[in-house]
Amino acid sequence: MEPRTRSRRAIPVKKYVEADSDADFEESSPIIPSTRRGRPQRGAKNADPDFLLQDPSSALAHANVAAILKHPLAWDSLLPVQQMELNQMYPIQPLRLGSPITLPQHSGGMLTQPRTVPQAVMFNTALQSDIALFKEDLECGRLEPEWQQDGMAAMENRARGDFDDWKEQESESFWGQQQRLPYEVLAGESSSVRFDTLVAAGKFRVGDVWTYRRGFGKGAQFFAVDKEATIVQITPDNKLVFTYPPGIHKYSSVYNGPDLTSEPIGGPQPLADALIHADGRNASWRQVNAWKEFRCARNYQDMGTLWEVRELYWANDRSD
Repeated sequence: MEPRTRSRRAIPVKKYVEADSDADFEESSPIIPSTRRGRPQRGAKNADPDFLLQDPSSALAHANVAAILKHPLAWDSLLPVQQMELNQMYPIQPLRLGSPITLPQHSGGMLTQPRTVPQAVMFNTALQSDIALFKEDLECGRLEPEWQQDGMAAMENRARGDFDDWKEQESESFWGQQQRLPYEVLAGESSSVRFDTLVAAGKFRVGDVWTYRRGFGKGAQFFAVDKEATIVQITPDNKLVFTYPPGIHKYSSVYNGPDLTSEPIGGPQPLADALIHADGRNASWRQVNAWKEFRCARNYQDMGTLWEVRELYWANDRSD
């Protein structure tokens, strides 16, 4: 019995042609380069900074951005110039009550910056709120270049007053607050209603917020006094006591220092003078109709100006 033999495939043998005795051997058939395209690197697009900061499908829209910023590598990866620039954006006061102030230190003759940014992310609730707003804008597509361009164009149109006529035609129920009161409106018989009469009638309550805004100067010298004052007490003689932030600040905050407290006032003009004086940027000013300068809000709902509150009382609530 003959032994079984396996069939073998014919193996192609490359043939070489010798051009001359000193030349290298080369294949008789030319090598055709492959036309197959290489596979693109996975995640190259997703790691692009513009994509991460602008595209709604960015991983940052669903990532824990605060945890990323807290990580020491996020701070150590920055250049010293970048670290110093970020540090200068933060206030000098502590990031929270009771936290120590960290100052730059000298090490080996070189100035090193403290890790104030990770500390701010850890303790500053305002910054954490801004991070949440950034993620919301990113996910909703508000950071895309096209959206930003449309938004800038809309802001310019609104600044030119292109939408003023349309807004005036809309009802107050649509906007959720009353429209700005024209200064040429006359009080008429409602001016006979005294301020203490409104207080006695319960038109103002503890916790109501009065917003004051008045502009001074023209052109490059223009500035506005913009403050919120909160009713904290109603005296037995129907006067109001307010608290308001110091300096040029509009809102009360622990970072701006303790609020100032007014004397018991019997009208809007003394409060307006106190707010302008607390702002500190105007040495003297002309008094105007403060009834039209203040807007009242209760539980975040607009009540209109003091002038309108008085008008409504005269028209509806006064006793004949």
